[in-house]
Amino acid sequence: MNKRIRYVSTTNPDEIRSQRNFLGQQDALYQVKINTKEMTYRIVNVRSGKIIRSTEKDGKKPPKLLKTAYVQAKKALKTLGVVFDHEFRELEE
Repeated sequence: MNKRIRYVSTTNPDEIRSQRNFLGQQDALYQVKINTKEMTYRIVNVRSGKIIRSTEKDGKKPPKLLKTAYVQAKKALKTLGVVFDHEFRELEE
């Protein structure tokens, strides 16, 4: 089960991508790419190389904060059938 998306840098200084690929419906593999300069996301089908979801395709306005771009990308991944566990952070033990 997936908990969160971890990002790594790429050769492009304005772009980060998901560290791993995510399995969606019909065994499709997806990778998330975020342009940190324009605050836009793209979800790419790893096998075909096609952009499946993006800020433009989803009709979203690029946010001002990178954190919001992360949330938009995660929601778009969920619509493709990627399942995430509930995440509990900063809980006292």
